[in-house]
Formats: sequence, C-alpha cells, structure tokens
Amino acid sequence: MNSTLDDTLAAVGAARWTSVRHGLERLRTLYNAATAAMAYASDFPASAYANDVRPTMEPPFAAPGFSGTLNQEHRVMTERTHALRAALGDLSPLASPLAAIRHEMALLRAAQRRNRKAHAAICERCVPDGASLLRQHTTRQRSGRATCE
Repeated sequence: MNSTLDDTLAAVGAARWTSVRHGLERLRTLYNAATAAMAYASDFPASAYANDVRPTMEPPFAAPGFSGTLNQEHRVMTERTHALRAALGDLSPLASPLAAIRHEMALLRAAQRRNRKAHAAICERCVPDGASLLRQHTTRQRSGRATCE
C-alpha cells in the first residue's frame, strides 16, 4: 500500500491522471484483499484467536501494549493516505479527469470503511471485553499494576 501511495502521490504531483486513477484502483484492491483476510481471521473459533493468535501480539513476542496502529508501516500509510486526500482535494474541480478520480476515491473510501468493519468484527468476536492490548496496557499502567503478567 505504501509503495502504491507513493506512486499515486507522485502521479498527482505530475498531473498523470490515468496513473492516479490506476493507483486508486490498486489501493482499493489491496484494501479489499486485507478485508478478506480479516473476514477470514474473524471466522475461526474465538478460542483459536485467544490461544494461538493473540499471544503472538504480547510479550515476549511484542512489546506490552502492542497495537497495529503503532506499527511504522501503518503510520506511514496513514500519513500518506491523508496526504493523498489533501492533494486530490486541492485540485480544481474544473479539471476534466477529476470526475473519474473522485469516483475512484469514493470507491477507495468505501473499501477502507469495509476494512475497518472487518477489523471491528474480529475485535467484537474474539477480543475479551473488547479491550485492545494497548488499552489493557494503559489501564494497567494507570492502576500501577505490572505490565507483564
């Protein structure tokens, strides 16, 4: 996603509208693939998540309070997505290729919403009390309890 975001941002800067449209289509495809993986992940037994998956996101495999949003690649993706939206928002609405680009952006935003819903489905189905590892860690820190149990 980050490479495609880089390429698409460069295409916006160079006014290569066909490349922009193709970049948005590719981003949508990548989001749809990630969503399919999340839907698959939310479809196995909650006990498998609790016993096999979630422990890989806790010490000693990950730092206390692990969150995918703290991942460097995720942070870069978020920043570049905002930059792309801003760059496309700054364009003149009179530019002729923008109707197709606006349509692709709408499709991409819909794919992003589906992705967030799929992630939420995993959380709702598999995460005890809906508390993320980051939230659990923060709560422990505030209450003075140890972070590694």
